[in-house]
Order: sequence, then structure tokens, then C-alpha cells
Amino acid sequence: MKSLIISTLLLLATHSFADTVTSTIDGTIKYVPPKNSIVKKGDILVRYSTSGINLKIKILKVKIKIAEEELKDLKTDFKRSKILNSKSIISIATHEDIVYSYNRCLLECEKLNLEMEDLERILGKHIIKAPYDCKITKTLIVPNSGVEQGDRILEVEII
Repeated sequence: MKSLIISTLLLLATHSFADTVTSTIDGTIKYVPPKNSIVKKGDILVRYSTSGINLKIKILKVKIKIAEEELKDLKTDFKRSKILNSKSIISIATHEDIVYSYNRCLLECEKLNLEMEDLERILGKHIIKAPYDCKITKTLIVPNSGVEQGDRILEVEII
């Protein structure tokens, strides 16, 4: 009986747990560690191509700059219009048009900034980091392969 308990404990001590790494997004895999490599907690397990998302971010940054410049101009117009309207130099309709344009541009800037936050969130999904120290036991996808969300990429063994 004593040897059965010792054998069971030995089996439990030497048995490691396997896990499967699946794709978090649709995309192209750029990097996976080679089979049998040891990966430390926090190291990169999977890196996706970011060329498409980086281009979207660059375009959005330009749109934000343009919108912010337009907002700055409209803010000046808004202040001037407020003064001119209070002195009855311009019509209420003209003043309301300027106020509308200013508020619309303000909302556009807010929308573009929210889009940027979303792209940055998506960009964060382009890297999968190891949640624990592990060994790569099986590579199911090679670099430059396309994957869909949920596709199996790697099998790892917790060490």
C-alpha cells in the first residue's frame, strides 16, 4: 500500500498539464516560438501582423489632426459670432449655423478619439503573452499563415 501511494505521488509530481493557445482575432501570424522552446511568463507566444491596423492608426491620426485644426478655427468663429450676435451685427440664424458647425466638429473629434481607443484595443490583441512559464510542445500554425478567431495555434505544457 505504501508503494502505491508513493507511485501515485510520483506520477502526480511528474505529470505536467497541457494547454492549447487559440487565436484571439482573425489575422496573419507573424511569430510563434519553435517547438520545444521554453517560454517564460509574460513572453510572447504569438505575434500577429499589425501592418493593416498600423495603417488604420496612421490614417486616423491624420484625421484627428485635421478635425482638431478645424475645431480650433470653429472655436474662434464661435467666440466671434457670440460677440457679434450679442450686438445684433449678425443674424441669429448665422450664429446658430456657426454654433451647429462648432458642436458638430466637437462631436466628430470625440468620435475619432473613440475610434483611436478602439484601434489601440484591437492592436493589443495582436500579441498573445504567456500567462505562465511553459514549453512549446506543438506548433500548429507556421508564420505567415492566416487564422480565424478560435483557431488552434500552439500546444504548451505548463512547467
